[in-house]
Amino acid sequence: MNNINSDSFEWPFYYNKPPFFTLQPVLITRQTQIQMWRELIFSYCKAKNMHKLDVDNSIELFNNEEIDRKLSNDQIKIIFDDLIRTNNAEWTTKTQNQINIFWKTINEWANLIYTWACNNGLNNSVCTLYEIREGDYVQDEEFYGLDNDILVRALKVLENERKAQMFTGNDIDSIGVKFF
Repeated sequence: MNNINSDSFEWPFYYNKPPFFTLQPVLITRQTQIQMWRELIFSYCKAKNMHKLDVDNSIELFNNEEIDRKLSNDQIKIIFDDLIRTNNAEWTTKTQNQINIFWKTINEWANLIYTWACNNGLNNSVCTLYEIREGDYVQDEEFYGLDNDILVRALKVLENERKAQMFTGNDIDSIGVKFF
């Protein structure tokens, strides 16, 4: 495996195999290949704490300069469509040039946040979205730096389960959340 930088992400061995960058014509092989892309996208996004990806074959994920191979934007869209089909992503724009990546489901994010709130005695306390996403007490949490859209959706799940209530603020970071 190749280290790409200090983020400690390691490329899987198949990332350096040219056929990986050509969608295979045989259905069963293509399905396996797309599954491998799905796993690589999740690993990459998780390692870099990314929640959005563009249809852009110039980013290192889709462009292996070491072997001079890259996916076309059409191939990227095919992989993204599969992620959407499996509820692991959604288009963020009507032009379909960016997706939200869900390497955890919204419900999983909600459960992680609620567990953190309970473990830290935050029941009946109010926190801001900023504190939940970037506060001093969440730096070691998996949801540290979570995309605002995903965070709000996770908190709405908790609201629907009557485990939290959100309060409006002047901007996205000052929205309050009370945990029950």
